[in-house]
Amino acid sequence: MYGKVNKTLLILSFLTLVVFFNTQLIAQELVKEYPKGKISLDNGQIITGKNLRVFTDSAVMKVQGIEQEFQLSEVKIIQAKVGKATKWALTCSGGCAALSLGSLLAVGGSTTDAQGNEVEIDAGSYMMGTIIWAGIFYGVGYLIGAMLDDWETIYIK
Repeated sequence: MYGKVNKTLLILSFLTLVVFFNTQLIAQELVKEYPKGKISLDNGQIITGKNLRVFTDSAVMKVQGIEQEFQLSEVKIIQAKVGKATKWALTCSGGCAALSLGSLLAVGGSTTDAQGNEVEIDAGSYMMGTIIWAGIFYGVGYLIGAMLDDWETIYIK
């Protein structure tokens, strides 16, 4: 019986802590996160920064390395970049790597040389070539994504 009381007390204490921390999180609920942001204040000042997080009543952003909080009552417009550069980069490099692997599987690990003789494909050289080309496509995808990532208005007073 004494063991059951301790277990019950432990469970109740844990649940109390969970409820307490949950109520703290609900008070400042995160709505959305963005890699870059631009906040226009009511006084006309425009502030640009990184790591924009928009909550139900405020916005937090790193400006010149310092995290600053802006109350939505003082904010006129919030604009953000959704981060298309990284998505494009990963898609392009992943596609390149998948195409390379697919072509290796299609030829069965061997190919023919200039004289028509069947030769084995060196796995190490093939992997290095795949990594180099995937890196090149990552850079190209990043540039394309960066050009297509415009400022999107996410909040207007």
